[in-house]
Amino acid sequence: MNAVCGTVPDGGARLAFKPRRPAGFTLLEVMIVVAIGAILAAIAIPSYVQYLQRGYRSDAKALVMQAAQWQELFRGQNQKYATDAQLPPGLRNSPVPPAAPRYTLKVENPTGDPTFLITAIRQGAQANDECGDFTLTQTGERGLVNNTLLFNECWNR
Repeated sequence: MNAVCGTVPDGGARLAFKPRRPAGFTLLEVMIVVAIGAILAAIAIPSYVQYLQRGYRSDAKALVMQAAQWQELFRGQNQKYATDAQLPPGLRNSPVPPAAPRYTLKVENPTGDPTFLITAIRQGAQANDECGDFTLTQTGERGLVNNTLLFNECWNR
C-alpha cells in the first residue's frame, strides 16, 4: 500500500492509505487468452497438417518419376526392366531414411513382360491421405489407387 501524506483541517498531518490494485492478471484475463489460443490452434493445426501432406505427396511423385527414369536406364543396360528386389535402396522410401517413411515404392514387373508399374504406397502418418497411392507405368501413364480426391487434385498440385 502507498502512504500519502495529507493535511487535516486542524492543521495536523496524518497519513492516509490508498488501496492499490495488485499486480498481475485476473483469472478472467488468463482464460480469455487461453480461449483465443485454442481457437487459433484449432484453425492452424489442420492447415499445417495438410501442408505437410502435400509436401510428402510431392516427394512421393518425384520418387516415382526418378524410379521410372532408373528403370529406363536399367533396361538400356539389361534389355529388361528391373524387379522390385533390384530397385536401389535410395529409391525405396520417401523421405529417405533415417526419417520415418511416408511412402514406400513397389515395382511390379511380370517376368518376360517389357512393362512395369511403380506404386508409391502410403505409410505411417501418411496412411490416411486422401490422394491414395500414386502409380506410374512404363508408358508414363499416371494413376491413383485407393483415393478419395480427384486425379487433378493430387497429381497436378
